Amino acid sequence: MDFKLIIFKLSLSLPIVVSCTIAIGQATNTISNDAYRNNAFAIELFKKLYKKDSNVFFSPYSIRSSLALVCAGAENKTKAQMCQVVHFDADNKKTVQLFLDFNNKFMALNEDTTIKFSIANALWKKDDIHFPIKEDYLEIVKKYSGADIFPMPSNATPINNWVSSKTKGTIPSIISDKTFNPNAKMILTNTIYFKGMWHHQFNPIITEYLSKKLKFKTLQNGSIDAAFMGDMFYGMGYYENDKTTALELGYTNSNFYMTLVLPKTNSSITELVKDFNTSYLSTMNFKRNKVWLCLPKFSFSSKHEFDNVLNKMGMSEAFNENKADFRGITDEPKIAIKKILQSAFISINEKGTEAGAATNIAIRTGASMDEPFNFIADRPFMFLISEHYTGNILFMGAVMNPCLH
Repeated sequence: MDFKLIIFKLSLSLPIVVSCTIAIGQATNTISNDAYRNNAFAIELFKKLYKKDSNVFFSPYSIRSSLALVCAGAENKTKAQMCQVVHFDADNKKTVQLFLDFNNKFMALNEDTTIKFSIANALWKKDDIHFPIKEDYLEIVKKYSGADIFPMPSNATPINNWVSSKTKGTIPSIISDKTFNPNAKMILTNTIYFKGMWHHQFNPIITEYLSKKLKFKTLQNGSIDAAFMGDMFYGMGYYENDKTTALELGYTNSNFYMTLVLPKTNSSITELVKDFNTSYLSTMNFKRNKVWLCLPKFSFSSKHEFDNVLNKMGMSEAFNENKADFRGITDEPKIAIKKILQSAFISINEKGTEAGAATNIAIRTGASMDEPFNFIADRPFMFLISEHYTGNILFMGAVMNPCLH
């Protein structure tokens, strides 16, 4: 039997969208700790997705929040493996409660009219006497994710329409009729929509000038023409060590920011990805400085299948119908995860970004701002979009070639 989970879409003031599908046959300290777990999972998964010849973009928060609902119905070794790989607490209710707390705090940010940010969930279930979903599980899904409950459709159209409406049309569809499994017993959908503007917008006139002067140095194809934005930023969070420079680019709502991480010329993006972890992230002490920033405009989509990746990371039992234990969802045998898919889209321009990310960063008063630091992103770099209050990385990626779409 199949159980399907469809997860997630996203949009921002520059467009970013994420959709993910999983197919299956209060204290501040607590939130801070779980944000650390979320970020550890984000970085571990990013390293599995990284490739030298293509851009990467995904939402670890979307995948993890969706898997939390699946884990709420897992038991025994299946649950233990999911908790270890995805960094969940062994107490399922504690995990889903934390995501509810996160989402409630995110929703409070909508009081700021300069951004648009929303999260929505839905559960689509087939009325089937041979696959009874436990009422306790349905209550968990409704209580902790606020999911609407719908009957299972006969095709993908109702699901795609729901996703499109929740993401303001940014993601018109996440599953095709060809991909849609008519034997699916349950589908969970999760959408996230974010639209935000840069706190300091770039001057299009400078973009026109820099695009004639700068080239982007790829790992595979040498130097290529690209559209570069640029401007002088005052009081920007800036950090550097022997091999890396990084800065924090804020949105009009200061709860959201993008972290750009650029390897110096004596290093490389491959070395950066290898060394990057939560400890690396926590040691980046940003200080306020004057920064001359040059950043390529980019817009691209990514599609990932996570079932094989998570299987190899140690979550194998959840994908094995002879071993998976999802008796918290149903007592029916041979229920296992079949597919975990995610599609993501991001667009960056002079006005803003469509994305999100989370990291706890201390910004301190820096040294003299007389001479600006140069941050010229003319070679492959990493980026994260974070939410400041919870410390969660919402989105993460790498730009290997800004001209690839």
